[in-house]
Amino acid sequence: MKNADLDNLLDQCQRSVKLALLVAETGLSVEQCRCDLESANGVLAKALKKSTTQTENDYINGRQFALCIDGGGSKCAAVIIDQTGTIIGRGRSGPCNLTDGRSMQEVISNLVTATQSAMDECKKDQTVAACSPGVASLQGCFKTAWIGLAGMDRSGYREELLPLLREKFGLHSPGSLRLSNDVDLLAALMSQRPETRSVIILIAGTGSVAMRYHRDSSGGATRVARSGGWGHILGDEGGGYAIGQQGIKLTLACLEERRLGICEERLGEFEDAILRQLGCLVPDPNCIDLVSQLLAQNQRPSTKSQIAAAAEAVLSVAKHSEKAMMILHDQVRHLVDHTLGRLLHPQCAGFVSDEETGLVLSGGIFSHPTYRELFLERLSVKRVSFAYVERVEDAALTGAISLMSKPPGLSP
Repeated sequence: MKNADLDNLLDQCQRSVKLALLVAETGLSVEQCRCDLESANGVLAKALKKSTTQTENDYINGRQFALCIDGGGSKCAAVIIDQTGTIIGRGRSGPCNLTDGRSMQEVISNLVTATQSAMDECKKDQTVAACSPGVASLQGCFKTAWIGLAGMDRSGYREELLPLLREKFGLHSPGSLRLSNDVDLLAALMSQRPETRSVIILIAGTGSVAMRYHRDSSGGATRVARSGGWGHILGDEGGGYAIGQQGIKLTLACLEERRLGICEERLGEFEDAILRQLGCLVPDPNCIDLVSQLLAQNQRPSTKSQIAAAAEAVLSVAKHSEKAMMILHDQVRHLVDHTLGRLLHPQCAGFVSDEETGLVLSGGIFSHPTYRELFLERLSVKRVSFAYVERVEDAALTGAISLMSKPPGLSP
């Protein structure tokens, strides 16, 4: 390097010799090297090792890889794709909702497990043999990653979790790791719908939440309003937990009335479905202690997971059970009239008319045809007509494709 070039580089690095050496050695940008040096606590050798690893692994046998993880209240789903959008690995693990009392380490463990499970599939692709599973292999395997977690909007979570994930996945350069709410993954669909300037994402999974996004100047999505998502203790009507809870309460009432001699009728199809889902169906219903089973301490699956799973029983008998249909009508009504309805009020922050707004539905509850039919019927009753209504089953894939479509150096 000529003296003039060296002087120029030192000027760019504000006369920091360590930073200048890191830039000269790796060929990375000053900003990126400054970030690497700071994350290495100013130790040049450590920063050099991380930067070199990142650079070498941006391409593995001529291919680049992006990781996206959708961490919700019932499961964690990971997808790995290459630069062509080809899926090369999928993985799953346990729930990742930070508001459910899980420690940061438990959440990170589930994220790593889902990623390693996806990487197990990568072994079938000989061109990615360099990314064999194992904790160490997470370092530098991905050009970029997007992790969307339920509960991430709560105060302090992002600041605590982000540096831990950067270290775990070896993603230290600016823009290489995005950490957001899981709903934000679906907002990436806006790039595929240029005809609308606003979209509402409505989730009915374990819980429920609605968020409105506007298209920003760069073509991305900016969240402007949120409704619901209060958690299973305070609300989340329309989601699996609320549906399952109502089903269990009706079943408990039926069992109690039998024990008290108020009712002598046998259990119906609805109650049988609930008890079967919970593993409590026995010949003598009077022997069932459902409350004790659900509230037992330190059990797996958790009480929340068991209650949410009971929604499957409610949905499975909906066509034949008045009780099930009553629950679903009530939950759909609340989801449309309140959770979604608040974002459609003309005085709501970021309001755009429904005719100019797209609606994206996601979450396991929306995968049931009966629930979707009731939902669309309720929209019709309320005379709400969106520009389009689209259901998305794979938020992780949506996020991964969005990552690979970003120009180099642009924060995902």
